[in-house]
Amino acid sequence: MRFENGDVYEGNWNIGCKHGNGVFTHNFEGRGNETYYGKFKDDQKHGQGTITLWNGISIEGIFENDEPVKGNATHPDNDSEKRYVGQFQNWEKHGKGRTFYSDGSTYYGDYEDDKRHGKGKMVYPDGSTYYGDYEDDKRHGKGKMVYSDGYTYNGGWERNMRHGDGIKKDSNGRIVANCNWDKNKAMV
Repeated sequence: MRFENGDVYEGNWNIGCKHGNGVFTHNFEGRGNETYYGKFKDDQKHGQGTITLWNGISIEGIFENDEPVKGNATHPDNDSEKRYVGQFQNWEKHGKGRTFYSDGSTYYGDYEDDKRHGKGKMVYPDGSTYYGDYEDDKRHGKGKMVYSDGYTYNGGWERNMRHGDGIKKDSNGRIVANCNWDKNKAMV
């Protein structure tokens, strides 16, 4: 069925509503089309489905009340995020999830409002790993960084920088600095 605004639906109906399996294409004037393949309930995306948004992002997973709640999001190749697997709320990453970045980094942990927020683990392409707190998409709070050269830092972080009490150790486990840090600098 073609609607007056250019939208198209092919699939099952129930009392005038999209219901069951179907394909719905919505035309965003000037931006392109958004296409959803999957289950509908009472005219809304509900159940297993896949949506490809006008900007190229594709989400495959579980939908409830017209929104994804859990699934996989694949981003266009020119985006810094290649793929996200996890929970959604209001079309944003929210709850537990994993992001695979274009540079080879991987993050697994908590999200809030589309940002890393809460506890998480980031593995960088060089093998360095951070375990700890995130706030507003940045290392913030308490955490441990294990660098690719074997050095470690365990302590406070503020906006991605070592800050507050912290201990830095060399690759043999010897303490290099046990002090207060301010914007990545040891205050010895």
